[in-house]
Amino acid sequence: MSAAKAERKRAGSSFVIATRSRPDFLRDAVESLAAQTVVPAELCIVDSSDETPARGAIEELCSSAGIRLDYVHPAPRGLTVQRNLGIDRTKGDPVFLIDDDV
Repeated sequence: MSAAKAERKRAGSSFVIATRSRPDFLRDAVESLAAQTVVPAELCIVDSSDETPARGAIEELCSSAGIRLDYVHPAPRGLTVQRNLGIDRTKGDPVFLIDDDV
């Protein structure tokens, strides 16, 4: 592990991203999250898409950044339903709800 990764700060927070059929935006959002100075403890992605073409890349990003990933697929449709599902599955404090195009 590089010295930069060893020195990264870890927060006790969780992030929830509700998404549907926007794999490029989702991957970009996770790349941005993984590149932060202080990374969260966990990320829950609640994906109601038919397919998950970005999932492999997202799993690799989270793994290399040391972020625990819970990728929920298939998931019910609806932003509020998806966010509530993500909140129920996380343990961090606080929990941040971000959009897939952040």
